[in-house]
Amino acid sequence: MDAKGVNQADVAREFGVKPPSVSSDWLKFGRIDKKHYSHLVEYFGLPYEWWFGDAGADKKITDVMLHMLKMSESEKNRMVKEAFSDKKPEGNGAHPPKRASK
Repeated sequence: MDAKGVNQADVAREFGVKPPSVSSDWLKFGRIDKKHYSHLVEYFGLPYEWWFGDAGADKKITDVMLHMLKMSESEKNRMVKEAFSDKKPEGNGAHPPKRASK
């Protein structure tokens, strides 16, 4: 959200959900209704694999969110910057899955 310049209220309006859904369900617990998956990819400009890994729809976003909760703020910031750049990720493996080629 920071990289896109939007806040939780903006995301809630965009997806037609209440702000607590974004802050609690989405960010804290990683629970996002499947009907939002394609819009999530489109809105944030990150490929499906970035959100859900190579396993596709069966891969739960919870895994990604739990991983992010364990990361330091600097690791999270680096991950977001890498996701929006064309550079190859660096570091100790604390980054999102490989991005799909365009």
